Formats: sequence, structure tokens, C-alpha cells
Amino acid sequence: AEEKYRNIFENAIEGIFQSTSDGRFISVNPGMARMYGYESPQEMIQKVINISSQLYVEPEMRNDLLHRLEAGEKITDFESLDYRKDRSTFWTSMNIQAILDANGNILHYEGTVEDITNRKMAQKVLLESEERYRALLNGMLDGIYRSSHNGRFLDVNPAMIKMFGYDSKDEMLALDIK
Repeated sequence: AEEKYRNIFENAIEGIFQSTSDGRFISVNPGMARMYGYESPQEMIQKVINISSQLYVEPEMRNDLLHRLEAGEKITDFESLDYRKDRSTFWTSMNIQAILDANGNILHYEGTVEDITNRKMAQKVLLESEERYRALLNGMLDGIYRSSHNGRFLDVNPAMIKMFGYDSKDEMLALDIK
């Protein structure tokens, strides 16, 4: 069992870590060290002596995490903008929980980290595209609409609303155009 665990820990693509409440790492796997730009787990453990200020672009986010963990919450999909060793930034998603002793006292924290930079960039591109579409649609002088296959308005631009004499988009979206 120990060998299987060690193999998963050493070969995982995601970062796996254990950290103390005072901001130091107890252990990190090679995937985490690579993700943050360190040559080895040992280098990351030695050089990161304050997780809040060295890894988080917004250091207060770690304090918020710690308060939530102290309250017994298991945190999933926590997104943050982090620093690499060279101070370049990237987006991460973290799952983390507090590990307790038999008396319910926090021993340390452990979790996983995933680099989600590509996903965040794709979301940004999509949002910008939607904003351009909305600006184009709303700026057209011709009435434009989008409807479902069963004849319901899904979207209308201001010119369409004005053309039909309605006061709001919601009024038009409530209509059946069959």
C-alpha cells in the first residue's frame, strides 16, 4: 500500500501537498514543484517559507482559506491567481482539507492543486466574444431576434423592441411568435 501511494504521489500530474498553518510545506510532490517552477520538491519545501506571500497574488486569500478550514469546511475548486518561482502568474484550482488529531486539533492541511490557466484564458476569450456580440446586436438599427425551434423568442435587440412597440426585452421574450 505504501509503494502504491508513493507511486501515485510521485507521478501525479496534479500538485499534491501537505502544509502547516504557519505557511510552510511539509511535503509536495514533483508535479507541484514543476507547476510552481521549482527544480524539485525539496527545493520548493526549502524556499517557500511563507505560502501566503510567496505563492498567492492576493495573500489574504490564504487567510480566508485557513478560517474556513478551521471552521471544519473541506474546500473544493478554490481558484486563485498564484506566483511561480520566477514571479510569473498562473491560475490554480485547489481542493484542501484540515487533518485533525484524535482530539480534533488541526495537525496540518493537505490537498491537491491543478493549473487551470488555459481554462481561465478560454473563459476570458469567450466572455470577450459574448461582449462583442452583445455590443453588435444592441447597436444594430435593424430589428434582430433569435428564436427557438418552437417559436419562442430567445433574444431580441433594442431596435426590435422599439419596432414592435414594447417597453422591455422581457415583454418580448414572453411572446410566442408562431
